[in-house]
Amino acid sequence: RFFFFLMSNRARAWALEWQSLPADRRQFFQEVAARLAKSGLIDDRTYHLRKYEKCMVGSDIVTFLVEQGVSKEESDAITLGQQLLKFGFIHHVVDDHEFKNEKLFYRLKEHEPGWCSAFDLLCAAPDEDHMYSGWMKRGKLYFYVVSAEEEKMAEFSTDIGCVPLNVYDLKQHTSVALVSALPGMRTPFSLWRSLFCVKMFRFVFLMGLP
Repeated sequence: RFFFFLMSNRARAWALEWQSLPADRRQFFQEVAARLAKSGLIDDRTYHLRKYEKCMVGSDIVTFLVEQGVSKEESDAITLGQQLLKFGFIHHVVDDHEFKNEKLFYRLKEHEPGWCSAFDLLCAAPDEDHMYSGWMKRGKLYFYVVSAEEEKMAEFSTDIGCVPLNVYDLKQHTSVALVSALPGMRTPFSLWRSLFCVKMFRFVFLMGLP
């Protein structure tokens, strides 16, 4: 059960792809993630005076996968890294990039204390309890996963976000209060558009979809 506003998203496609994988393939990705956790690649790093704890460098991951025989060559290792990110085992530290063979920082799921990815939320019940939408705020597109069962809405800066910027409790917000809580939605048009979307969310929660 999905509701799309403005555009579709990668997280939904990845969630559906993960569910279609056979058990042995899922086990393979879990084993690779476990090997990365013990690889010695994890360290605290700094970029532009900001410290990023317990992360790995993309190019180091590629080298490790090839040297350990997990991947035959560099291109295979890059593809595997991309799959690890797709399926929620690693993510870019600020969710700005998919996996690349570059000096970009990536963190394992187990080392991300605030992990609550759009991918994981959609995997939980992709055809039943979660909806996905995108809203414009301050000229930027933000993404939201809404759980009908938990009556919560998680806000992400990208469609593959792993750590929500905010989590809104829909049981405690009226439509107007929720819109007021979303920064950047100040013009009459965006206010009414947002109010309309929230009302649609709450209607679906109560009524359900076929």
